[in-house]
Order: sequence, then C-alpha cells, then structure tokens
Amino acid sequence: MIQHHFFSPIPQTLQSFHRFSLPKEYLSFLKENGAGYLKKTKIKTSEPTRFGLEYALCNGICGFTSGPYFPSILCQEWEDTETGLPEYLVIFFQDGPIYYCFDYQQGSQTEPSIRFVDTEMDQWMTIADNFSDFLNRLEMTMEEVNYDSKKWMTLHTLNQQIGQENLQQIDTLLEIAQEVYPQLYLQWTLSILETSQNAALIDICQERFLFVQTYLPMEFNSYPEFEQCCQYVRKN
Repeated sequence: MIQHHFFSPIPQTLQSFHRFSLPKEYLSFLKENGAGYLKKTKIKTSEPTRFGLEYALCNGICGFTSGPYFPSILCQEWEDTETGLPEYLVIFFQDGPIYYCFDYQQGSQTEPSIRFVDTEMDQWMTIADNFSDFLNRLEMTMEEVNYDSKKWMTLHTLNQQIGQENLQQIDTLLEIAQEVYPQLYLQWTLSILETSQNAALIDICQERFLFVQTYLPMEFNSYPEFEQCCQYVRKN
C-alpha cells in the first residue's frame, strides 16, 4: 500500500488522539505499513474535482510520527482553530488547499466517514463510508504529464508519481521538479543514482543531471545534494 523510497514509509509509534478515538483500521494500517506516499492514489468521486471530472488523488497518509513533507496528525497547524474546519473533522492528509479527513459529524461513537475538502473551491464531499472503504476504493493511476503539468501538479502528486519510477515519464517529472523544486529534484536524483537497481532509470537521471551540472550550476550548487551528485558522476 505504501511506496518505498527515501521519503516513504515513515515508521510509526501509535499514540492517543485528544479529540476522538481514531478508527481501528487506520491505526492497524499505520502499525503495519507506516505513513507516507500511497501506491494507489485515485479515488472516484460523485462530482468533478480539481484533479479530474470524476476522481480525486489522495497521494498519502499521515500518522503520529512526522517525516519530510508529512506532518503529524497531532500538529498544531491541523487543529480546527488553525484551519477553520469544523471541530468534527480530523485531518489525516493535506495537499495544499485539499484536506482528507475523518468525519465525526454523526458523533464520536460512530465509525467516521471520509471527507474530501477543497478550501479554495469550497468543495465538501464524502468520498468513502469509512477508512476500510476508502482503502478498498483506491486505484492505481499514472497521470499524463508534460512540461506544462507544472501549472497544476502539487508537490505530493509530483513525489508520488516520481516514486512510481515509470521510465516513460520520469524525465518529464524530474524536469518539473528541477524547475519548481530544485532541492527536491537533487534529492530525488541522488536517491535514484545511489539506490536504484534500474540501469535505464539511472541513465535518465544521470543524463539530466549532466545537463544541470554543465549549464545550470549556479542555480543548484548552493544545495549540498549538488556536490553529492557530482561526486557520484565523477566516480561512475
């Protein structure tokens, strides 16, 4: 269920939650899988969303232990006093203005449904009856991307899609990261160069980095990962 790479999974230590008793299925999921980016992210919806005409993307799941780009569900920033969301919503993932929440509107003794909230679009939608239903409805997807996709692609969608290591799209995804999130681009490049067993994937990453190293060094050499990538290229 969870992608395995340097951002994900995040091992979890289960804790109590101060507002509600969290679903047993969610706690079991965290214990078994950890938090992080999901392999299956697409869930069909009853109305259009910013992601598509009949689906949304939930790229990951947060837990009690935080990690890069993954806050803890206990963080102050997700309290209702900070988000402006109703007290009965408990956030388990945020993607910019989009929140995925446990919905306790029917009371703390009931199994919470799963609510999708897009605060920019003022869109509130129940997308699953409970957490198990939510997991069962998730589907694999490979979003169609080109360089213009940077206009809509969120950081979490970018990370999740790169994590699939699809050779047909990886260069475009890395190009978007290079343009929009330069340090993230270097982090992914270094991770792939050092840990991947896929020779074709390594070649793609190395070729893109050689372009950056040759033509754009001043834009990237302030990041520590730049020199680490240079060292890898020199040795190989």
